[in-house]
Amino acid sequence: MSHPRRNPWRDAAILTLLCAVAYTAGLTTHGLTNWQEARRAVVGREMFRNNEWIVPTYFDEPYIAKPPMIYWAQILIGHTRAALGATPFHDETELRLTVALAGILGVLATYFAARSILLHRTDPALSDDAAWLGALGLAAGVLYFRSSRIGELDVLTVPFVVTAVAALAHAHRQSRHLRRTPWTAVALAAVAATLAALTKGPPALLVIALAGYLPMLLSDPSGTIDEPRWKRAASIAAALGFCLATFAAWLIAPRVHFPMDWLGLIFFGAVGAVIAVAIVRLSDPPRAWESFLTLAHTHPLLVLGLPMLAVWAWGRMVSSRIGAETVTTLAAAELDDNLRLLVLDSPAKNIGFMLYGLAPISLAMIAGLAWIARTRPPLTAGQRVPIVWCAAGLAAFSVAGKGVARYLTPVWPGVAMLGGFWLAHIIRDSERKLGHRRLRFAAAAVAILSMLVQTWWYGLGREIYFGDRSPRKFMQELLPKAPATALATWKMDEPAIDFYAEHRLPILETDARLIDLATEHGTLVLIGRTAQANEWVSQALHAGLTVNGIELRARYRWRADGERIGAWRIAR
Repeated sequence: MSHPRRNPWRDAAILTLLCAVAYTAGLTTHGLTNWQEARRAVVGREMFRNNEWIVPTYFDEPYIAKPPMIYWAQILIGHTRAALGATPFHDETELRLTVALAGILGVLATYFAARSILLHRTDPALSDDAAWLGALGLAAGVLYFRSSRIGELDVLTVPFVVTAVAALAHAHRQSRHLRRTPWTAVALAAVAATLAALTKGPPALLVIALAGYLPMLLSDPSGTIDEPRWKRAASIAAALGFCLATFAAWLIAPRVHFPMDWLGLIFFGAVGAVIAVAIVRLSDPPRAWESFLTLAHTHPLLVLGLPMLAVWAWGRMVSSRIGAETVTTLAAAELDDNLRLLVLDSPAKNIGFMLYGLAPISLAMIAGLAWIARTRPPLTAGQRVPIVWCAAGLAAFSVAGKGVARYLTPVWPGVAMLGGFWLAHIIRDSERKLGHRRLRFAAAAVAILSMLVQTWWYGLGREIYFGDRSPRKFMQELLPKAPATALATWKMDEPAIDFYAEHRLPILETDARLIDLATEHGTLVLIGRTAQANEWVSQALHAGLTVNGIELRARYRWRADGERIGAWRIAR
């Protein structure tokens, strides 16, 4: 059967239409639920209203956990809505539309990047099929879909990371042929990496460095690596690396439980072995010189240094406004919360996310890895990129993370490319043997059906079946009943409440503070878990205060982490 090349602009238009419907249908049907989502919504709204572009604030307190790209995007959408006559930031539109647009751009970037990275010179139509199936699989992947519907910033890194990795792969390919620097590709990689860094800082740059530069360093066009003496040295290094990494993980861990922690020990040992072997391979003098020339033509100092300079410049501007000591304190707290070395259960969690996180295409990724290991097909340098992207991303976020699914978001394009690569080969083989294209249509149908189901869920089903997970309706009924009273929460840090109340609610931790605040205001409306009411009710009554529960209609009930939330009016 003949296989003409796909029309990229037609594919891009189809992907854009599918994603636009899938990621924006029922955009604000469900209220804010996720803690991260609510924080981003509050900060974006406050920066817009204060006409602030440099220092993110959470009710006038500096909030610099991440660089400001997600807030800039919300501000631009807010100004656009205002210009069109709509009221900006009166609901969740700005934040939800930001991540939806990022999700669409990430799918499109993955499609065009895969056409270049997976390029098969003798059969380019095969690369086109792989790019189409990979992009479609990414769009339908369950965790990527969720990221494009929930206002977390990680999905914003995807279009920038993918563009940077694709530009570096192109620069590497061109530099090997021309023996000079392809400046256009290097400049594109540097700009994309800068935007990625201004979105999420070092984690985004780490993925670009691993997926963009590591495949260059591990390629072996000279054929010198497989000499016996280097094999012997690599075996010794692998054993030492395994032992050292395993011992370090065991030493850090407070205790070791079976089986997940043991899986973590083995995983960290394997990572140590691979790193040791890579060091030995790169220490071969001819290979080291070749690696130096490769890096010299792709300029990692520029591609990775410019983004670091941009983040540093933003940090300096923030320091000039709020003080260097405050910035240092906040940055240290963020680093302590996110950088967790050798957490034993992190590999098991991340492996699980890799197995199902981009379903259904992640299942194709697993089959693709098995197929490559079994058949050992000849792979180009570009076709190795998704393999390194997946493996190195998994290793990095397992070694230096705490096993959170959203951290793997910039790795999903590599998973999708690898799954699409395998699917394209399987479909091509079936078409040669069977003479029809049913498998091709079946694969596309599975992805589109998955998108339709998830579109219904996020656009309508989540609100129908789990509407009580968001405090939006709860606050909409509560606020008119207490317009002139003070609001507070009992041991609850819920930014979504602050978003709907449009001011920061004090969090009460002791009954003495509760009594003082109620006495000060005369009347206090307290929001808290009904199961914790016994912690403060008796003390409030003993202090001479009256406590009355505020009745809310059943459909306005709210549950946080599965626990019923109530509201009480406390008065003198």
